[in-house]
Amino acid sequence: MNNRQRGLILTLLSLVFLIFYYFVYLPNHSENNTNAAVQNKSVLQQKATINTTKVKKPPLQTENAQPAENKEENNGTKIEKTEFNDMISCEPSSILDEKTVLNLESQLLKQLDITLPNEQLMSILLSDKAKRYDESGQQKAEAKRLKDHQEYTDSLFNFYQQYPDNTIAYSHLLSACLQNNYRYCDDSLFKQITAFDDNGELWLKLAMILLKQGEIEQANNVLLHASQADKFTGYYHEQIALFYQTASKYFLTSTDNANLIWLSFNLDSFTSGFLGPVNYCRSAEVNSVLAETCFELGQQMKNNSQSMLGTMVGIGLMKTYYEKHNFKELALEVIKEKPFNKESRSRFNQASNVMFFDPSLFIQWLDSGLNYGEAKANQQLIDEVIWRSKDPNYQPCPNIQNQ
Repeated sequence: MNNRQRGLILTLLSLVFLIFYYFVYLPNHSENNTNAAVQNKSVLQQKATINTTKVKKPPLQTENAQPAENKEENNGTKIEKTEFNDMISCEPSSILDEKTVLNLESQLLKQLDITLPNEQLMSILLSDKAKRYDESGQQKAEAKRLKDHQEYTDSLFNFYQQYPDNTIAYSHLLSACLQNNYRYCDDSLFKQITAFDDNGELWLKLAMILLKQGEIEQANNVLLHASQADKFTGYYHEQIALFYQTASKYFLTSTDNANLIWLSFNLDSFTSGFLGPVNYCRSAEVNSVLAETCFELGQQMKNNSQSMLGTMVGIGLMKTYYEKHNFKELALEVIKEKPFNKESRSRFNQASNVMFFDPSLFIQWLDSGLNYGEAKANQQLIDEVIWRSKDPNYQPCPNIQNQ
């Protein structure tokens, strides 16, 4: 696996670790805030009752690790590599390479039928990704990227106007509004958030947009909505499913399938709406309405997030609240509920390498992610690879190495 491919996977994991470090190791600094009280003005400003009951959950049990660690050289840099002897180990670089991936993306863009909604959306998303890099794979100059991004967002907005119930398109539009104040980033777009099954992550993105615009009172009310959402999803698995199902009809060989699975992961994920509200919540005064809202938000995110990043943000918000109230034991206990550890990360990396070459594993993982979220899907993938590895005839990928 080359550096860029390895880096893309590590970037996703780094987002989770960044949130974890932010809450666990950085001190809390209470700052004065002059936020207006929550008022009842519009659909974005409906007041709700905040439940401030403190809920403690028992810490999750961790697995018994039996890794075999070694170090290998990568362009002169030593990297840690952990393999588990109860799981098949294989190296994706035997098929996955930069040139093949770029060629498949180019082929797919030429073949997509933009008269079909799913393929039109994939064309928009892939075109945006392709325009950000030149032929050598380097990012284009900022001015050129901004111009291309304007074209992308215009296409995305036009698509959304045709298909206003498309959750992926709407989430991408909010992400675009986080980056720039485009012409369509107004109240008429924001009010449509209520049509999307009360997804807390969409409310968080909207809160971040409003905070950037200086609309503090509306942002407070949007956070209040988010704190009562029963679901938090960034449509990560939904987008992978859209890509895989749409593109699979064009690529049928086993080699293409491995790269197609890789491309499904490689397609850029959404801009997270987490960090803005997180920083804002850290500044909340003790016993303020905002502090209670943020604690409730943390509980909901910890218990109802589809992604491990969302779960970690929720845990972090609860930890911040406990520390500000000097509940030291509760702060330490809630951190134990993080949805991953060093072993589970390493096991998932090893299992996902196998998954690139076994479409049945990928479909199983994707279905589990759509229904149960990232943490359960990852653990089920690990368990399935361990179970299949017991069969000596199971050889899903080339250059297989049983450690």
